[in-house]
Amino acid sequence: PYRTAAPLVVPSAPSAAAATGGDGQLQLSWSAPTDDGGSAVTDYVVQYRTSPSGTWQTFADGVAPATTATVTGLVNGTAYDFQVAAVNARGTGAWSAAATGTPAVP
Repeated sequence: PYRTAAPLVVPSAPSAAAATGGDGQLQLSWSAPTDDGGSAVTDYVVQYRTSPSGTWQTFADGVAPATTATVTGLVNGTAYDFQVAAVNARGTGAWSAAATGTPAVP
C-alpha cells in the first residue's frame, strides 16, 4: 500500500515582529511560524512603511532563514510599521501582525 504525502502549502504567519530602535535603523526579531506547510522555511520577507498608512515596501535583506533583520536607511524620529512573512518551496505565507518601531540616536 502506498501512502500519500500531505500536500505542500505555504507557511503560516510568523509571530508578530518586535522592533528595537537604533540610529537610522531598527532591529527586528520574530518567531518562526508554527506550521511550515510541510516544507522547510528558506527565507523571510520583511516589509515596512511609515506608520500608520504609508505604502508597504520590501526590505532587501538577502535570502536567509534567520528570524532577525536590521532594517537600515530609516529616518530617526519617524514611526515605522513592519510585517514579516515566511517563504518555503510552495511560496510566501501569510503576513505577521504589524509591529511598530521608531529609530533614534541612542
